[in-house]
Amino acid sequence: MNDEWKDNVPELDGMDRWFTSSVWNNICKHAAGGDDDSMKVMESVRSHLSSLIFHMNNNSSRSRIDYEIKLFDDLIKDYME
Repeated sequence: MNDEWKDNVPELDGMDRWFTSSVWNNICKHAAGGDDDSMKVMESVRSHLSSLIFHMNNNSSRSRIDYEIKLFDDLIKDYME
């Protein structure tokens, strides 16, 4: 996964759904309006993505990358149900 870009990576379907969801859109709108809870969610998302990107850029093991993806999926699952 970290050797070349692919448009359709099943492991990242959750992220694709998240960033195109009305839930994420509303969180962004509320954060822009100063809502502390929404800003905290955005910071958590940023932190998880930063960790995933770090591991992908540093050729971490596939199991570590899968773990980071799972952490992100766990973070968003309550919002997406």
